[in-house]
Amino acid sequence: MANYIVWKNNVISMVRGDNFSNTFDLNKYLDSHILEQLSLNGGTLYFGLMYPNSHFEDSIIIKEYVLEESSEDYEVTILLSPDDTELLIPGTYYYTLKLEIQGGSEPSQVYTLIPKTKFLIID
Repeated sequence: MANYIVWKNNVISMVRGDNFSNTFDLNKYLDSHILEQLSLNGGTLYFGLMYPNSHFEDSIIIKEYVLEESSEDYEVTILLSPDDTELLIPGTYYYTLKLEIQGGSEPSQVYTLIPKTKFLIID
């Protein structure tokens, strides 16, 4: 039995110090133009967990997942180990999912897939 819940509105609650593993289907969040860019250039998905009044750039936990070019299956499993959350004080945190697509000869493009959303740590 998992000790976490991902609600329909993307709010997550989990028991502090447990494992967390949830697959996000990026196809739900991306339009066809962005999916085409991703399949041509590849990209990097970032998961950031932050304090309520913090910005993504100040995340206390950040996970990075490289997405290969020429893929049609953009499902990414976000993993947190017990070490990631065992020292966090139970309460309300927030997370964000961002995608960076390499631009080749052009600058990279960044897309926020899930804006700052509640992530509840419980004991």
